[in-house]
Amino acid sequence: MREMEEERLRMREHVMKTVDTNQDRLVTLEEFLLATQRKEFEEAALKGWETLEEHPAYTEEELQRFEAELVAREAELAAQAQRLSQESKALDHSQGLLKVQKKELQLSFTWSRGSSNPPETHQLQALMDSSFSSPMQRQEPKQSQPW
Repeated sequence: MREMEEERLRMREHVMKTVDTNQDRLVTLEEFLLATQRKEFEEAALKGWETLEEHPAYTEEELQRFEAELVAREAELAAQAQRLSQESKALDHSQGLLKVQKKELQLSFTWSRGSSNPPETHQLQALMDSSFSSPMQRQEPKQSQPW
């Protein structure tokens, strides 16, 4: 559809250049009759109008090369997206572990400053649960160790 509109606009531009001799953007009857009596008009009628498809913008080989480059670039971007996704997951996991370590240090510091009771296992479990944002990132504790 777009190609037909482009062809129509090209034809209109060509007609206006060749027929509208006084450049007033109007084709009078006299201008039209003069244009049809020219030799170029007869030759054009015999030859026909050349469409864009008759003179392609690129060859089949160029198209295949472009498609191959496009496939390679898509594969490269997919691999990069996969790598970045893995890095993001690893960073999220590391951040969760660092939060747990920070909380453990805070609890042990509080305990060492005079609290009579060491942190309980349920406190540590709650600490781990709050440090990981999604259940898939949460790691189950290996074994509860008494303090």
